Amino acid sequence: VRLMSAIFNSVGRAATLFVSFLPIIRSFEHRNIRWQRMLFHRHSSSNDFFIENEISKTTGDLLLSALNGAQDIAIRAVNCREVIQESILRSDNAITNQASTTLAELMVCTLMMGSNLKGDETLQVNLVGTRGLRNVMAISDGDLKVRGMVGSPRYSTATLSDKITTNELLGDGQIQVTRNHPSWKRPQNGIVALRDTSVALNLALYMAESEQRLAAMITDVRIEGNLCRHAMGLLVERLPGASEENVELAIRNLANIERTGLRGYLDRTIEEKQQSISNKKGSLFRDFHEP
Repeated sequence: VRLMSAIFNSVGRAATLFVSFLPIIRSFEHRNIRWQRMLFHRHSSSNDFFIENEISKTTGDLLLSALNGAQDIAIRAVNCREVIQESILRSDNAITNQASTTLAELMVCTLMMGSNLKGDETLQVNLVGTRGLRNVMAISDGDLKVRGMVGSPRYSTATLSDKITTNELLGDGQIQVTRNHPSWKRPQNGIVALRDTSVALNLALYMAESEQRLAAMITDVRIEGNLCRHAMGLLVERLPGASEENVELAIRNLANIERTGLRGYLDRTIEEKQQSISNKKGSLFRDFHEP
């Protein structure tokens, strides 16, 4: 079930993803995500590499944005399964499950963090470590073109758990974020230390420390072999002047989603909606035949 369908099919109910956070929706926007491949070339006069982008292509993936009626809580939701699947296929099967999952989580988060980029603005997020995957990078821009790479794509830990922290995958390291535009004299840079936790929580902490933005991020990625089953993300941001009532509501609903995962939460919501429709049809049918 696509994230877009899940939200649109049940947008009228209090149990839906957006409406549960935003009882009164002031604005709602959705945009398609475009996949772009990064090619690495070596300078003839040095050992340095430079990046060249291939022609991008539009996918059926989506980024959705919404504000509540008070405009003090913002939500961004991403479904980018096609983008991740394309990245896996273009790697010529030379990427492990753990490497592709980490890359997928970073690309999901980068899309949500850069959802307000305009035109030629770019956001580059690097997870730089001392071992393991070495470096995981994702770049997005104002047109929602996104691309990513892994320094050591064949690396895999001995642990097969779904919840592997960045310390296991990268060792000690840094989060390096660069925001740039061709017309700027110099880019905006931010660097913080990597914590021994998830990619999403690391980047939420970066936003709080470096950008003074209070937000929570959740990712839900499932990759089996060379097949991406789903790649979703949710960002909930507290805007200036947010009421405590709205913040508490967002926290409660985030806890509900974390218990089941984004995919499970949306599947459950659709099942409840279908059951509700079925019950209504059933009652109408019985009423019609009653004497």
